[in-house]
Amino acid sequence: MISPRCNGPDAFIPGRDTTVNRAANENRQPGQKFGASVATSVIGVTLAAAVAAPSLDRGGFTTGGQNLLLTLAAIALVETVLFMPGTLSESIRAPVAPVLLLLGVLAIVSAAWTIGPAGAAAHWGLVIVAYGVIAVCGYVFASHAGLWPIAIGIALLAALEAVLGLGSAALHERPWAELIGGSWRPGGTFEYSAALGLLQVCTLPVALRAASSASPRVTYVGALALVLVGATLGCADSRTDLGLAAVTLIFLGTFGDRRQLPPRVALASTGLLAVAIVAGALLLGRHTQANANGGGIGRVLGTAIACFALAMVWPALRALTFRLELRRAAVLTVVAIVGGGAIWLAIGYGSTLVSTGNGLDHGRISYWTAAVDAWRHRPILGSGASTFAKASARYQASGDRTLFAHNLPLELAAELGVLGFLTGLWLYAATARTLLRTISAPNAWLLAPTVGCFLLANLVDWPWHLVGMGAFWAAAAGGLGACSPSSDRSRAGAPR
Repeated sequence: MISPRCNGPDAFIPGRDTTVNRAANENRQPGQKFGASVATSVIGVTLAAAVAAPSLDRGGFTTGGQNLLLTLAAIALVETVLFMPGTLSESIRAPVAPVLLLLGVLAIVSAAWTIGPAGAAAHWGLVIVAYGVIAVCGYVFASHAGLWPIAIGIALLAALEAVLGLGSAALHERPWAELIGGSWRPGGTFEYSAALGLLQVCTLPVALRAASSASPRVTYVGALALVLVGATLGCADSRTDLGLAAVTLIFLGTFGDRRQLPPRVALASTGLLAVAIVAGALLLGRHTQANANGGGIGRVLGTAIACFALAMVWPALRALTFRLELRRAAVLTVVAIVGGGAIWLAIGYGSTLVSTGNGLDHGRISYWTAAVDAWRHRPILGSGASTFAKASARYQASGDRTLFAHNLPLELAAELGVLGFLTGLWLYAATARTLLRTISAPNAWLLAPTVGCFLLANLVDWPWHLVGMGAFWAAAAGGLGACSPSSDRSRAGAPR
């Protein structure tokens, strides 16, 4: 049986020669060929590749990116079976893994009645199965290495994508940035600004923790990460991502470890984010006039200097919050947010945030109505996996076509019928149960926002189809499942 080690001084850290690590390596499970340290490191590297490789290939939206995920997920599964064979019996119970595996099998079977190519339905079903495999391997990895490696890996990917996206927005270079609604929006290799913004929201826990560090170097790194997150969110111009960022900050302020995330630091960080959002928007987003005389390079340098300047003043801002009363610090933070929001709307973002050519809902209600109509046409079996665009074409508005329903449960209902809809609801229920069971577990705050925000975003958007994002969500969901308090209680009496 796996002994989850998600937090505390007993956390298993590959390569560190501690009593716990020596015991883990000496007490190998039957059939285990390598020590837990080596096996965990190998599985961790493969998981990192399974997330990074599709993400760098247009977010995994292409067939090539999806095939990369399938290949690397299969390798990770083989490594788990070979190196840690005794772990699968428990890791398969990672809360979201059985749901993903069932949903994938259902999608594969739908190739028998799909209205589209049978191969496309089977291929997308295999991708969903790969999500389940990643969740299983994430459970195994986090059980031995903890949650920090997964959280840091997501933060590193987010930082790389933010640099690529912001740089492309400053240079007015496609495809890693796009001109939409009068502003340049960074998309990174995902080529979709809302997806890049969602990735930045997922890195907030690590950035806040680094900004709270006692080490000056780590503090500066955390402040720079917060500035990158804020600048990206400001340029991405996504109401969904801004709302999820607010929810994440409230969650971290409420349920985060107060020793690692002091409320005062969280307040100061919120103010820093607000300033960074406005700075990114002013320097990059609204500058739509191209300049052939090197103006793009000037914007890149200006943005970089602004980011470093904000990061340098962070220690003074953090010290100021500790000298003030908590209520006064909260008032200053609210003033910074309200002022920043007013400036942001004043420079022109109100037109894109409040309304577009598709109305206040940006066409979402039209998409959802088309999904319901397509489901009603084939209520039992659905139209088959990966066929939403074809099944709903007759019901969509002629001037506003979409490939996806922008709502995962409704899309599953249209494509896989009643069973697909119920399985989609099961996926959300299993995720919610995991969050509720682990909400009080130490270090669970590192991955809880990633796990929850991804599925919330899929109620109004389609990151589910960017398999790079789906892979890191599955790894985070599996890892978070390994930190259930019940597992900790089960080993409470075991000798260290």
